[in-house]
Order: sequence, then structure tokens, then C-alpha cells
Amino acid sequence: MKCGTCGLRLQRGEHDAFTGSMFVLFTLVGLVNYAFLAITLLVTDVVPWDLLEYGLPTLTLALVVVGFPFSKLLWLAFDLMLRPVTAAELTWHQAAEVEFEVDLLGSRRESIDRLAMPHVAGDARTETARKDTAR
Repeated sequence: MKCGTCGLRLQRGEHDAFTGSMFVLFTLVGLVNYAFLAITLLVTDVVPWDLLEYGLPTLTLALVVVGFPFSKLLWLAFDLMLRPVTAAELTWHQAAEVEFEVDLLGSRRESIDRLAMPHVAGDARTETARKDTAR
């Protein structure tokens, strides 16, 4: 997956991207939960146990689901701050994509040639059939 504007790959080849984004997500969710807990305890005279028992886990799950794409973006921004993009990084994937397309087309063309003209393609079954008919 890459940016449509600049061509930067969102996965920059590091293995820590998922772990880092999860760290950012859990840190932010924890801070929001502590803020929610502190505000709730400051505003009310009696501790609303039902709200804390059901509200905090619900808030946590909602923030994890909604916040994961944003945490990936924050981790990418942090990674770009520490390790800026090089010109080679913007073009290193192009050769791999072209090679992949050639392999797909080459394999497809080879199988089409075998179906259309098996005697020309050099299929092993065709060679065996020729030897059997020659006997």
C-alpha cells in the first residue's frame, strides 16, 4: 500500500511498524481512559460503579477499533521524523512491481501457448504422446 500522491510506501520495510502503532494506540487509549476516570470521579459525589464497569470497557473497545488507523498514521509520522524518506525509498519498489507483472504475464502467456499450440510449447505430455504414436 502506498500514498497516491507521493508514492511513499506506508510499510517502509521495518518489522516494528505494527508493534509501534499498537504501542501508540494503547498509550492513547490508556490516557483517554484515565482522563475519563478522573473527570468522572471529580464530577460526581458518589462513585458510579455501573458507568465505570460498563462504560470504560465499551469506551476502550470503541477507541481501539476507531483509533487503529490513526495510530498507524502517527507511528508513520514518528518514523518519518526519525528516518526521513530518501529518493531510493520512493523508487525501490518499482522494479519489484514490474518484475511481478512480467512474471504474471509470462506465466499466463506460457499456459495460453500450451493450450493453443501444445506441439509448439514443448509440453512433456505432448512429447510422450508423440513417442507413443510413433511406435
